[in-house]
Amino acid sequence: WGPVDYFGNPLKLGTIAVDPNVIPFGTKLYVTGYTFSGLPAGGFVATASDAGGAIKGNRIDIFVPGSRQFVSGFGIQYVKVYFLQ
Repeated sequence: WGPVDYFGNPLKLGTIAVDPNVIPFGTKLYVTGYTFSGLPAGGFVATASDAGGAIKGNRIDIFVPGSRQFVSGFGIQYVKVYFLQ
């Protein structure tokens, strides 16, 4: 437990929690369509390397470094996710 992903790697910008039945672990993704100053403008490349109890189906959880107050400003948003090869 702590600030690590499912595989024990430290959490960093670009770590995404997924439902591994929908998006397999290790999948590279391009995420865009969000509005939040804590993420790169325009989009970013991420890796599906974490899972969460509330992440089921077509949901992802984007790790954003910062204080709880800062990251809570993201809230719930609809984003576009592209699979990269």
